[in-house]
Amino acid sequence: MFDEIKWRFRFSIIFSLLILFIFIFEPTDSPNLGDSVLLGFLFLIIIVLYLIVLIASLTCLLKFKKIGWKSFIPICINAVSILIMVFIIIGEFKQNLKFSKNKKIYNKIVTEILNNKEFPVDGICVDRSDNRNICSVNISNEYPNITTENRITIQKIENKTYILFYNFIGFKDNYSGFLYVADGGDPKRYDDAKLKIKFIEKNWYYISY
Repeated sequence: MFDEIKWRFRFSIIFSLLILFIFIFEPTDSPNLGDSVLLGFLFLIIIVLYLIVLIASLTCLLKFKKIGWKSFIPICINAVSILIMVFIIIGEFKQNLKFSKNKKIYNKIVTEILNNKEFPVDGICVDRSDNRNICSVNISNEYPNITTENRITIQKIENKTYILFYNFIGFKDNYSGFLYVADGGDPKRYDDAKLKIKFIEKNWYYISY
């Protein structure tokens, strides 16, 4: 069916998926120098090859009179991947902007909690049998509109403090936010569920479930 544009069609799919992987892939911790160089080189190669395929897909349009609508398929595949990348970039920009804007306040609240300051309980506050303490508190009296529903969750797991500043709270326990993890802690331990974790900087992660 796509004999006239076969290799462009196939490579458009392959490299669109690869380029999307680059944008979706997020390290859960700060990579070391060797890994950074290797990943950077690999990503550069994929991006260059993707641009070559993108240009090649445009040449399919020269065959419009011969093959008709099929000449648009490779460029449409690439256009969809570009739109998804733009959406991802905008989302990442909004997250980074929000964290940068509120970073000083987040750190101030973290310091207060580590110094045993108490905020009004909002929801649960329980000690579990697995050496884990979970407490949801409301910070609206002193820090309104800093987190979704003015709520943060504080967990102490084996004497390590985890503090989640919500960015989104959805249905069926879906949520996302900026997670502070004390030195020696592991963001993967914050929730029993499978989390998507993005490293921001030392002690800070963006998590979603």
